[in-house]
Amino acid sequence: MIRTKMGHGQETIVSPMTVSSYDLLVGSEASSGRRATKADLSRTISNDSLILGIGECSSTVKDGVRMNSYHHSSSSPPSSESEEGLSPPTNRNALMTYLEPTRVRRRSTLLDNCSIRANRFNVILESSGRLYGRDSEQETLRECFERAFKHHDDVAQDETKTDINGRGSCTLCELLFIDGVSGSGKTALAMTLEPLTEKKKGLFVKGKFDQFNQDCPFQGITAAFLEICNKLILLSSSEDTREMYQAIQVELNNQIRSEEMALLVRIIPELSVVVGGIDGIQPLQDTDIGSGEMNERFKYRLFRVFCVFTRTIARCLAPLVIILDDLHWAGKDTFELLEALSRDCESESTKLLLVGIYRSDEVGKTHPLTGFLENLQERNDSHKSVLTTVSICNLNSTAVNEVLMDLLSEDNPSVTIRLAEACHRRTLGNPFFLIRFLLMLRKRRLIKFNLGSYRWEWDDREVIEATIAAENVVEMLRNNFNNVPSFVSNRLSVAACLGSFFDASVLEVVWSGVANMFRNSAEEGSLGSNEQFFQIAVEEGFVEKVSETAYQWVHDKLQEAALSLVPRDMLSALKVCIGEILLNKLDSRQMETLVFVIANLMNDGACAVEGVDRVMLANLNLLAAKKSLLSSAFEGAEKYCSFGIRWIQDVENQWSTQYHLSVDLHSCAAEANFCLGKNDSMMRICEEVLSNTDSRPLLDTLRVRTVVIQYTACSMKYEEASDLTIGLLRRLDIKLPKRKCNQLFSIAKGILGARRKIKSLSLHAINTTSIEPKNVEILKLLAQLTMYSYFTASKVYFPLAVLKAFEITLKHGASEYSPLMFTLLGMMLCGIVKDYEMGAKCGKIALQLLDQLGCERAKCKTLMVSGTVIRCWSEPTCKVHGVFMEAYKVGLATGDIENAAHSIRYAIHIGTQVGFPLRQLEADVRIYAEQIINGGGSHGWTYLQIIWVFIVSLMDGGDAAIPSFYDLDSITGMEELLRRHGHNPQIKAYIQSKMCRYYAIVGDFEKGANLAIEMGDALSKRFPGAYIIMPDTFARGLCLYAMARRTNKAMYKKHAQKAHKVIGKWLKAGNPNVGHYEKLLKAEAAALCGSLDIAEGWYQSSIILASRSGFVNDAALANERYGEFLLQNRNNQSEAVFKFEEACKLYAEWGANRKVVELRKKLDSLWEPPTAIVLPDTS
Repeated sequence: MIRTKMGHGQETIVSPMTVSSYDLLVGSEASSGRRATKADLSRTISNDSLILGIGECSSTVKDGVRMNSYHHSSSSPPSSESEEGLSPPTNRNALMTYLEPTRVRRRSTLLDNCSIRANRFNVILESSGRLYGRDSEQETLRECFERAFKHHDDVAQDETKTDINGRGSCTLCELLFIDGVSGSGKTALAMTLEPLTEKKKGLFVKGKFDQFNQDCPFQGITAAFLEICNKLILLSSSEDTREMYQAIQVELNNQIRSEEMALLVRIIPELSVVVGGIDGIQPLQDTDIGSGEMNERFKYRLFRVFCVFTRTIARCLAPLVIILDDLHWAGKDTFELLEALSRDCESESTKLLLVGIYRSDEVGKTHPLTGFLENLQERNDSHKSVLTTVSICNLNSTAVNEVLMDLLSEDNPSVTIRLAEACHRRTLGNPFFLIRFLLMLRKRRLIKFNLGSYRWEWDDREVIEATIAAENVVEMLRNNFNNVPSFVSNRLSVAACLGSFFDASVLEVVWSGVANMFRNSAEEGSLGSNEQFFQIAVEEGFVEKVSETAYQWVHDKLQEAALSLVPRDMLSALKVCIGEILLNKLDSRQMETLVFVIANLMNDGACAVEGVDRVMLANLNLLAAKKSLLSSAFEGAEKYCSFGIRWIQDVENQWSTQYHLSVDLHSCAAEANFCLGKNDSMMRICEEVLSNTDSRPLLDTLRVRTVVIQYTACSMKYEEASDLTIGLLRRLDIKLPKRKCNQLFSIAKGILGARRKIKSLSLHAINTTSIEPKNVEILKLLAQLTMYSYFTASKVYFPLAVLKAFEITLKHGASEYSPLMFTLLGMMLCGIVKDYEMGAKCGKIALQLLDQLGCERAKCKTLMVSGTVIRCWSEPTCKVHGVFMEAYKVGLATGDIENAAHSIRYAIHIGTQVGFPLRQLEADVRIYAEQIINGGGSHGWTYLQIIWVFIVSLMDGGDAAIPSFYDLDSITGMEELLRRHGHNPQIKAYIQSKMCRYYAIVGDFEKGANLAIEMGDALSKRFPGAYIIMPDTFARGLCLYAMARRTNKAMYKKHAQKAHKVIGKWLKAGNPNVGHYEKLLKAEAAALCGSLDIAEGWYQSSIILASRSGFVNDAALANERYGEFLLQNRNNQSEAVFKFEEACKLYAEWGANRKVVELRKKLDSLWEPPTAIVLPDTS
């Protein structure tokens, strides 16, 4: 602080902290309570600035407002002319007045705490940081902030509500969006959340999207994450906070695997510094880029890592507030990521407040932000999130006049009204442009300070006439650059080419190479160093410092104006020159960060500049396209591929001289267009590649050919996709039999041979270290063929592809597709041959291969298939449920969202089999429904509806409505489901099995038995080897035995014994999940034959085994059936009532409320007294 003498011997304190006038008017960092940095505090005040320190400064409080007066006490009268470099008296609150400001009492002179900057129009005055005229908007933001973190605090206190995954209940996600025109103070309003966050000791970060680098994926989000990284690094530099930093490192290591962290490091290289203490981070390889499904995997995998990283930081440094500025320049990929973040916030109770800022006049109906906001509004209406929008407007002429009155210390509105009207006409009342306009008036001496009268003076007519030439704001801002030295304006023009953020060292390197392109740059370059340039640029309010070496533009309109200073005939050459300098001078890490900036510069400039190396341009665009694909930014990838193809077409004989470059560019372009749904462009590109590579190796064009096959499969043409895959395999010397008799013979021979080999096979016999690329592609194609063949009518190529993949793996080695193929072979052994032992061994080898190969991408599907058709026959069902949950988590982590969706659906379904509480299962369905719909498509949703109807029918009766998603109609019962989907044999069998099980539980044995005879073993044929066959077979057997006992019909007995025999075989094979089934069916069979004592023993054994195994639902059913037996066959009402009571307790524990109500009615009827008592005649 600087202490200076005032009039009458008083002292006053002058603070050296300085802030730009725009910061004051719209209230950005300084006005929101930002602490002064060391750089701020190190600035000194010039002697000219202290001329105002003459006289007496007093302060009083009136009507709650501090009033200040200044009395001139100089012994000699001052000059009447304005002193150059003198900063006049002003009022900070006036500069803070914008958007319908509230009227404040006039302040005639200086406040007691102020900072004065020479050669500036404004005096920076310390105040509370309040934004006048924004009271209601600030209150809205405070409510959002408090509501967001109150939700999470409330949930944190409620530890009783958990879902199937052991997580807390879903919470509302708080989302805030601020819109308005450019310069209206949107960012300033958002920054008022910073002191609220600091008060709670949370983390406040801000990211901004760049107008000139819109193709950089997730730019604003990565900028915010970069700020998180920088703040974490600061924690490590202090002894007091180093322990916290290390704890965050450990938490990141626990939550994110090294291969996942590599995804973020690839996009945010600075993150490698934060996780430097974590071992095993491997860089992403370009071979990770794939087409269609693989790119979707990467997208979901990347989104999931972003979510986990955000969740971890929010948990360690809560609350976390993320501001995303200029969302109108964000791409579709950004809003997909924001969608994932917001949904993760809902489900994971993340202490996050997400604030988006955008220009309302630049977001139309087709902008991706519009669709994103519509989706958020739908979720807001369904009470899944809270969406708040705040709209900001410009100042009207009255508000502009109030700003001028406070700024110029005038109490009479009529004095400044004409000047205010002129300012309003030129700036339309925009706060940013208003302060720039006033600074221009000051610098051009159109507004002068008269020391004689100690007042500001101006001529309204002169102001209007002098500024009439400025037709638009950009032109007015351009005029501001004329008031600084040429070496400053020239460097600012170069900086504008580098984006909204730029590094001082990078600018210095670039400037040294392009300085000679500017007129008189040689002479002027010697007049100012890089340090002087930044000092002037910061003081003039063009740029601001954001870190030790990084700067950003104060406003994008300034960047636009600086770029417009470059003559049009010079701009293209300048961009090419800057791009070439960056290519030659930057290291690999800097190149990785600026690849999009360089590619955009070269693409923009090379169109008008001759002699630029076209091959270099094509390689640069290929690099940018690959990085975009790795970030799932398909639109950016398509754009860079188009530029690359355009440049390579200028090369003579491109398919001969630049063959590999041409193939890579066209392959990336085909994949990007396929992912964007631009099928015509994709097919045109593929045809060009195939027509120019006939004589080339087939492996070079596999990426393109695979895209064509995937497009065919996505068009539901599975037969054609299978034929294309078989033809491609044939060209790779893999021949599959065509004739049906040969196919059946090959399947039988292959299964017997595989079964024989599996017996003595160990992991050591399989090569897991090296495999030829050709064989990798063959295994990939065989894996695809199994999927396509599964959806065809014959399905014959499914086992053929599995057996061929097994043969190639043993002969040539394993790839990432081998574990899945081993799992599918195990499924065939369990489902077709009924060899559960060899099937289980196949599943074990598959899991061992996964660990040995480290192929995470295949793990989800392998685990899912293994649990569905292999492990369920040899391991307890509860353990299989854990397998499905593991598969679900792995699928989210690796981006395999489709199989993750199937896994969580299987976990919910098997929960109904194990006896998990129905109420919790129904809640899980609601939680995971949208994931299952998005990942599993319409088929996944159909199967989920069936499970859902089964659950709610037992809970509340058959009339419970099922909420709909994605415009699908709600459904109210099993019969309605069957009517809707009965045309599909697979879905029909699944529905009938659920209906039969439902009838067995509710006691409608006649319907169940008739349905069991109708469907037979259809389910085992449609789903060979699947775990759902077990409860289906038991339910059919129970209904049939019950009807056989009731009617003595041989038809029921015959079918019941058939189902009973199947379960007996499973038990003999070592199935641990069917023992209580088999004992209960034995009891029913003994009761049917009249062996009552034997039947009673089996009933008791079934109850004990079901209870011990944790099958609450089956224990309830066994108690009920035992009660019926005691009542009908033993005539033991008291024991029967006891068993019915036990059944009621267990059904209630399971949550089958409908069944409890029915049993209670039955118990009430058993306890009813006789209607009349007849006494014996004793007379």
